[in-house]
Amino acid sequence: MSQLTGGRITNALFGLLSGLDSTDRATIARILKTKFKVRVALGDRGATATSVGAIPFYTNDEGVSVRVTAAKLLAPVTIAPGATDNVAFAITKVDSAGANSATVASYTSDVSGGTATADVPKTITVVGGTSTVATIASGWTLRAAATKGASGVIISDGEAPCIVEVTLDFDV
Repeated sequence: MSQLTGGRITNALFGLLSGLDSTDRATIARILKTKFKVRVALGDRGATATSVGAIPFYTNDEGVSVRVTAAKLLAPVTIAPGATDNVAFAITKVDSAGANSATVASYTSDVSGGTATADVPKTITVVGGTSTVATIASGWTLRAAATKGASGVIISDGEAPCIVEVTLDFDV
């Protein structure tokens, strides 16, 4: 018996999977790849009043729906809460035509949202937990934005941006 190398294993798996229909391949993909993370950088170059428009950072091309199960913000500066001088981070989804926008997760640095401490992950609340709002259908895109209220607050140090990370799970 010969030794299986990475290439030989890949070829063997490809041979097995190539005879399956798309439903079976999607099921196997869900089993083999259950969770994964995607990230996007949002920066204001240290300007208090500069909002960051919606930046697309993930398009679901998995062939099946995925679900947002967690979201985090990692800021290089402390974002203190403020009643009016604050920032709202939003992760939204849009369909393949760029329409039908819905908020999937959000965090606002107001009094109830609390502080985002520099270099400490801050949870961004996923809307509805496990509701269909958090489900990203095949072909849909995730976007992230930071909208500032009143005079705003700094979300980056001029060089290092905020990082928004989203954990996705296959919608099983």
